[in-house]
Amino acid sequence: MSKIIGKVSIIVMAILYFLAGLNHFRDPQFYLDIMPSFFPIKEILNFVSGGMEVVLAIGLFSVSTRKISAYLIILLLISFFVVHIAHLFQTPDIYNELGKAAPYLRIVFQFVFIYWAYKVGQNKQRILN
Repeated sequence: MSKIIGKVSIIVMAILYFLAGLNHFRDPQFYLDIMPSFFPIKEILNFVSGGMEVVLAIGLFSVSTRKISAYLIILLLISFFVVHIAHLFQTPDIYNELGKAAPYLRIVFQFVFIYWAYKVGQNKQRILN
């Protein structure tokens, strides 16, 4: 991976997770609506996952915290499989707008996001030189 692509990959991932995390607080209803019905304490789960996304996104910027942040993002993404698999059986309204293949594609993309986080975690480049 070239140095420029590696840096851009880290920055883009950090920004995406940071914004996604903030969105849990800005629009909690979106996340509450897509959580499976069997989840307890949905509000707390929403705020915890959003807070984790924000903190871990910030951790990606430092070489000393990047690997652990990326690996914790991977664990977070793995935990989200429960939600994405549940969507195959209990489809939220948002998927009705996106099409029948959307829940399946979301699972495929989850593997892509996990691999991306793994690669970012391996990157030892400084963001600012």
